[in-house]
Amino acid sequence: MMEDEAFEIEDRINKLPKEAKNWNITEALKGKIKIFRDTNPIMEDLSDDAMRPRHWNLLKSELKEDFRERDEDFTLEKLMSLDLISHADNIAELT
Repeated sequence: MMEDEAFEIEDRINKLPKEAKNWNITEALKGKIKIFRDTNPIMEDLSDDAMRPRHWNLLKSELKEDFRERDEDFTLEKLMSLDLISHADNIAELT
């Protein structure tokens, strides 16, 4: 999902009838969109060509996670599960 699409979906949710805005599925979707929008700038930083193996190693240490950023199984879902938002300041310094 691109950031523009996230904004479009969020706008469509905001235009739903009041009762639909309180559905569990609507709340869950709004939460996922917020996480995506907050995480997207961090992911853009991490995709920068300036990221070197030493930077990734520092990131792994910061996150206390071991992953292989070049492997096929390092997907967007895996990246989103790393709770990058909680470490945004340190990641910004790193990148």
